[in-house]
Amino acid sequence: MKSHSPGLTFLDLTCSIKESQNSWWAARVDPETATAVTAVRVLGRWDCCHERLDGWEVRVGFDPDVLRNPRCGTVQSPLAAGGRRTIHCGQAMVGDMVGVVLPSGEPLTLCEVEVFGPYRW
Repeated sequence: MKSHSPGLTFLDLTCSIKESQNSWWAARVDPETATAVTAVRVLGRWDCCHERLDGWEVRVGFDPDVLRNPRCGTVQSPLAAGGRRTIHCGQAMVGDMVGVVLPSGEPLTLCEVEVFGPYRW
C-alpha cells in the first residue's frame, strides 16, 4: 500500500477543480502593489486524474484574464500522482495575478499553489 499525505484528494475538500473550454485557476498576489514572481510551485491530486494536467502553463501579469498574461517557464507535462513541481520563470516577472491554465479543456484540479519572488516592486 502506498502512503501519501492527507489532504491530497478531491474528496478531502482540499483540492479545487475548474471545468471549462480553457480551464484556469488564478489568484491576486497582492492587490496593493506589483510583485516580482520568480517561481511557482504546484501540487497535484493524489487519488486520480493527474494525467489530465498535460500541457498546463503558469501565467503571471496584471490582466485578470490570466490567459492574456505572459507565460512563466514552459508548457508542462503531467504531474505524477500527488506530485509537486516548481516552475521557474527564468527572469522575475512582475504582476499582481498568478494563474495556472490548461488550454486543452480538460478539468484542472490543483491541491496547492505557492508563489515565490525575491522582493516586492
